[in-house]
Amino acid sequence: MQTKEERQLVAGFIAGDHDCFRQLFGKYQGKIYTFCLGLIRRQDLAEEATADVFIQLWKRRSVVDPERPLSALLHKIARDTAFNYLKKIAADQRLATAFAENYPLVTHRDGDHQLIAREQSQLIQQTIELLPPVRRRIFILHYYQGVGNGMIADILRISPHTVKSQLVKARHFLRERLAEAVWLLLLLGKDL
Repeated sequence: MQTKEERQLVAGFIAGDHDCFRQLFGKYQGKIYTFCLGLIRRQDLAEEATADVFIQLWKRRSVVDPERPLSALLHKIARDTAFNYLKKIAADQRLATAFAENYPLVTHRDGDHQLIAREQSQLIQQTIELLPPVRRRIFILHYYQGVGNGMIADILRISPHTVKSQLVKARHFLRERLAEAVWLLLLLGKDL
């Protein structure tokens, strides 16, 4: 339920009053940022997404209903914006690679161990890139971004069962390919 003060702010905002918009921004910015951060899990992108939400709100001000809670509209815009950012992350191999490099399999401080960890990460990344595009996207969203199956289903507009099935197939494929790579390295006499 909106207060009289908030209805006045919304009415002023709809009329194009920048001061009303700044006040609404101040009131909702923290909540929108927290929501976006919870979905995107990267501060820099959550900040960008939050800014995008308010830019979209400003552009849509002529269709805002002053009698309806602004928080509901902001939540819908934030959700759509965050999903779009997740889609971009999944599609952008540079971001996925950078993410993988920030979380190596081995975290020893010894130089040899770091080199091995980097090589393992590269091998895993190369193997992930062999997955079919949709399966790769699902795998990256789930394992690198920590997005749940239901959310992935919403983002990609597929059923949760399909998400689960694709993750099983991706894990099976990766396990087989990585096992082949390890055996090949052992046959060639390379240390792991």
